[in-house]
Amino acid sequence: MKIQKLTACAIAMLTAVSCSSAKNSGSDKKNENSIKKISVSDSSDIYKKSALPMPNDISSIIDIHFDEKSGNIFITGKGNSGAVKCFITDNDFSMYRPVDLHMESSGSDKAVLIDICGDKIYAVTCSFNEAGSICRLSIRGTDGSIISDSEIDTGGAVINSLICNENGIFIGTGEICMKVDDSGNILQSSENGISSVIGFSDGRIAGIFSGKGSVIIHELDTETLEVSGSETELPENVSGAFITGNADYSAFIINNSTVFGMKSADSIERKIDLVSSGLSGIKMICPLSDGDFIAADSSGLIRLSVRDIAEIGEISEITVAVTRDSDSISSAISEFNSNSTRFRIKLEDYSEGMEYSIQSHEMAFDNLHMDVISGKNPDMVYLDTNETALLTGIGAFTDLYEFMDSDTTFTRDAFLSNYLEACETDGKFYSIEPTFMIQTIGAKKKYVGTSDWSLDDFRSTYGNMPDGMDLFESGNNEKAVLSFLTNDGNSFVDHLNFTCNFDSDEFIGILEFADQFPAVDEYDFELRSCRNDTALLSIMYFSSFRDINKQVQGTFGNEEVSFAGFPTNSGEGTKMLLNRRFSIMEKSQNKKGAWEFITSLLDDSHYSSNSDGIPVTEKGLEIVAESALEKPYFLENSGEKIYINETFTDWNTGQEIDINPMTPADKERYLEFVRSIKAVTSSVSSSMISSIISEETDLFFAGEYTSSQAADMIQNRISIMLSEAA
Repeated sequence: MKIQKLTACAIAMLTAVSCSSAKNSGSDKKNENSIKKISVSDSSDIYKKSALPMPNDISSIIDIHFDEKSGNIFITGKGNSGAVKCFITDNDFSMYRPVDLHMESSGSDKAVLIDICGDKIYAVTCSFNEAGSICRLSIRGTDGSIISDSEIDTGGAVINSLICNENGIFIGTGEICMKVDDSGNILQSSENGISSVIGFSDGRIAGIFSGKGSVIIHELDTETLEVSGSETELPENVSGAFITGNADYSAFIINNSTVFGMKSADSIERKIDLVSSGLSGIKMICPLSDGDFIAADSSGLIRLSVRDIAEIGEISEITVAVTRDSDSISSAISEFNSNSTRFRIKLEDYSEGMEYSIQSHEMAFDNLHMDVISGKNPDMVYLDTNETALLTGIGAFTDLYEFMDSDTTFTRDAFLSNYLEACETDGKFYSIEPTFMIQTIGAKKKYVGTSDWSLDDFRSTYGNMPDGMDLFESGNNEKAVLSFLTNDGNSFVDHLNFTCNFDSDEFIGILEFADQFPAVDEYDFELRSCRNDTALLSIMYFSSFRDINKQVQGTFGNEEVSFAGFPTNSGEGTKMLLNRRFSIMEKSQNKKGAWEFITSLLDDSHYSSNSDGIPVTEKGLEIVAESALEKPYFLENSGEKIYINETFTDWNTGQEIDINPMTPADKERYLEFVRSIKAVTSSVSSSMISSIISEETDLFFAGEYTSSQAADMIQNRISIMLSEAA
């Protein structure tokens, strides 16, 4: 059995992103109704890993293959000198027999693609010159003998997939599929929109095509390479790299969270739950005949075996529900599961099987919301700020202060006091995020001298702007200005209490202010620059101390800067931008385990290696602030730091600006700035709220409503929507 080497382009294709401009999409060849909608069942097991010895002088694994007839396992890797080496071993991994492939993998080459058939090792490499790509097919015997070396005429295209079986040698280039002989001669070619070629354990081959938002597998005739057999559409949640299967499965598909087994043309099973198994960073996988898998991760070679049921029974399972993008926490869950002997986190993704869109995200939350109301509760949730507020409002969460007050490390004093204050609800603390971003409006201090300003202050400053200066660097039209100044409406919605205040003088004042700007179709889209004094304000999003330093220097030069924030009468115009937060359900039976998982993400080690996000702990904040005093760098294999010159691109002029490292004085100033923020906002806007605001303000901008009428209509419609959600 053999693993198929697919490039990033081919893998991306499996997530419905086309890597080529194919002339004829395979999905158009037949009526869409004839395409099989594949079903997915769950027969997944929890696997454990055990380390295997690495072959000598191998720095990285290229491929793993298993030959069922001989029982041999082939490990191909790249040596420290760049030489590609193959080693043959058995199921015991007691000894490796080296096979010299007589080939190099230099920095100018694409990754070597390997496949093994019987006693032959097939390899493809592509290198580059001024004429384009040069691809070669090399064949070696498993005894080390050189059988052939030949060039393949791909028309300059790069080969991204290689399959060999009893029916021939097949390659894909991202545009075409070709069948070649042992001398590299092209026997057949089909330019029908194939992104990559995949193989099945019974010798069949198929092409990957991109349909209308879908990924479709078309079986190909092994002689003509034309679509000949079944056409199967993969479900939205099934994506990844294809692996040739074994006697039980015709193929496997692996991604960051799951290994799927394809039983037939219309049936896929979840085989390995990588996240629940605590397995992260799996780079490749190869099925054996006994049900085990050989894989590679950052530690080297590993064997994956089904964990004993009795062992699993001793571990408490904790479910964490998400409504989108489960990959964002899957690695953290895998790490926790691999280290914990008492708890195992199970991810429950309510968006599974849905197309990625705002509407499907909201539908996923609605389904979770209904489950919580009906009593079907996960142990934890990982939701955006608005969703968190909605569930907080119905009493779904437990107070995390209870855990802080009994914790010896993560007490209340361990956290930023302003963060706790900003996220409190009636003196209780229901949700937490290890890091946050900052959303503010910046200006040169000579123009804006305040750190928070009212709407009247804002209007006055705008009226006194120098000639030739615009308000923002871009988006100086009525709709954009309204969106900027209201944070897409989020500033006027209280999701916790299911209320809004769009009929306030503050919103009406912003609406009237935005009306003096041109309509979108009249806007010239010319870019302005705060650095060159052609723009007054810059909307800024900071993800780290290094990011603050870079943006301030790049956007404003060497002049003093005010973080004025958004104009608001509350004095809280700069906000913590919270993406998603963890909350523990009040009805959970595993609250202590859930808190243990949360605190594992607050450990200092996460902040020392995390360049994105402002930490919520005091020690974490000091770690990232101190590290920003040093220029960015990467580590050589020897451990030596190689420093990088940091630059900022002025989007108005295209000028590359050199950035100086942050100074100790900068550090203290930015620390004070971070600690001064006492308001939070969401990074996600409701599509329904945005739609209502857009519809009603369009009528105001068109002169059909007064500002008060538009505000009243928005208030009435969104109030009704929020009351229905309560």
